[in-house]
Amino acid sequence: MRELRAGPGTSNALVWAAGRAGFSADEESCQNELLAFKDTVDAVERAAEQHGEGRMSLHLVSSAGGLFEGLTRISGDSPVTPRRPYGYLKRDQERLAFRMADRVPACIYRVSTVYSCPRPGQRVGLVGELLRNGLDRRPSAIFGAMDTLRDYVGSAEVGRHIAGRIVDSHDWTSGVEMVVAGRPTPIGAIIEIVQRLLRRRLLISFEDAWNARDITFDPAMRARGFRAEDLRVGVARSLFELLTAR
Repeated sequence: MRELRAGPGTSNALVWAAGRAGFSADEESCQNELLAFKDTVDAVERAAEQHGEGRMSLHLVSSAGGLFEGLTRISGDSPVTPRRPYGYLKRDQERLAFRMADRVPACIYRVSTVYSCPRPGQRVGLVGELLRNGLDRRPSAIFGAMDTLRDYVGSAEVGRHIAGRIVDSHDWTSGVEMVVAGRPTPIGAIIEIVQRLLRRRLLISFEDAWNARDITFDPAMRARGFRAEDLRVGVARSLFELLTAR
């Protein structure tokens, strides 16, 4: 934070999209991640005091799935229902961010299930796992059910949306955006899309279904200006990126 500078007419935006905790993370991992985020919030507050109000903003990438696990057609009236340490982590991160919202705008982006091309050192979601293992003819373990409903958004379109909000400093107002597609999609449909793209059957094993709860969203909740592309197009793009990276 010592390197942040805000000269005349300039502003600084800090984006928190860090952390390795996922749905299956244990309580200790989530607590460590929360402490790291708290240190960041404290540093942002100190920097804001030095630069003056309106010169700093905090943009937190949160988890719609972690906060609303087990709910369907989530709307503005739906209660936050964390069910595991990861969900409580995201809830507490949002609370910490809003703690300073009267001095530093806290922009929260609740993102649904993100898919992308699998990359070394990063967590791999369902789509990336199916693509990678399908190409290598390896089995994929699924910890849900064929009819488990989720809401899928591509990492690139999520990144573009958040970047657009950051670039437009006039949009720096504290609040929550639901970065969701508003299209409930069963796991079985994802498997079918990947099979069609690869032109082969996938090797699938269904394990302990600890991640089988449905999580879907009312399309009216979708953030203003966010447009999720068709899944068939997005998954095909992820496959192309994977093939060209090999």
